[in-house]
Amino acid sequence: MIRRLRLATGLVLFVFVTTHLVNHALGILSLDAMERGRHWFLLMWRNPVGLALLDSSFAVHILLAGYALYVRRSLRMTGAEAFQLVLGFSIPLLLADHIVGTQGAHQLFGTKDSYAYVLLAQWRFSEQMVYWQSAGLYAAWIHGCIGLYFWLRLKPGFGRWMPAGYAAAVLVPVLSWIGYYDGGKAVLALAQDRDWLIGAIRAIGPPNAAQGAQLDRIELGIRLFVGALIAAALAARLVRAL
Repeated sequence: MIRRLRLATGLVLFVFVTTHLVNHALGILSLDAMERGRHWFLLMWRNPVGLALLDSSFAVHILLAGYALYVRRSLRMTGAEAFQLVLGFSIPLLLADHIVGTQGAHQLFGTKDSYAYVLLAQWRFSEQMVYWQSAGLYAAWIHGCIGLYFWLRLKPGFGRWMPAGYAAAVLVPVLSWIGYYDGGKAVLALAQDRDWLIGAIRAIGPPNAAQGAQLDRIELGIRLFVGALIAAALAARLVRAL
């Protein structure tokens, strides 16, 4: 049951990440193409059913990761297993700012978390976020691909479609980052026009200072929760051993 639950929640999260990266890749065409793709992305994931499925999958998957760390007979593991475990715990740490700054800001304060908002925030006002965002999305993609490989490698026909799967595993994140880069540069160019920038900020309705501080506390809470989950699993292992 636990394995099935881990697989089901992992598949939901992998589909979410895939659609998100494909949406980024539309930046190769234009910023407008990214926004049009975002419309369909939100129809899929920001309706009550999609949002509940996504949030519950995230919560259950991270809790199961802590449980998996606890139930292991030994902390000795292969390099692939260790890499997968580290990636899994690093994803919420790397993407806490992005998750809270988009979905959190939208739900709490009505911010329009468009690509103009995200790209302005990351490429103009907080450039280090470009590195955190890139690292987090790559971690999520690699973690998902490794999970799929572990699940499918013994399935009939795996060898036949493996080359296509490998090509997709490489192309999707590369095209996504190129689109993200092109979109960022497009927003920076548009932001040179003061009237466009003022209009964009007015349409977005970004959080004010007090609201930003509240979002910062939520981000910190996510990171502390992940750290506490890891510490609790290791402490429980020690108690069990004693």
